Amino acid sequence: MRPASREVWRRACVLGLALGAPLQALLAQPERAAVPASNSWAVRMADATMARNPKVSARWDYTAGLVLLALHRVGDATRAPRFPAYV
Repeated sequence: MRPASREVWRRACVLGLALGAPLQALLAQPERAAVPASNSWAVRMADATMARNPKVSARWDYTAGLVLLALHRVGDATRAPRFPAYV
């Protein structure tokens, strides 16, 4: 994979993480959710990101902040303790 396409893919994943939990919360109906919270796309992406990067980056930039914000929002939406512990 070329470096430019890798950066595009990384930014798409970050955007997906940032929008996944809020969109799921807006679109889910309270009486029945379409997908269980543990199997949602946002949770799977957050778990994959935490597995791929077990340590939070020492370098803070926009991308790192956006990823951590997304993980924080997934943790708020699912109330799973592993997401706030990572952030």
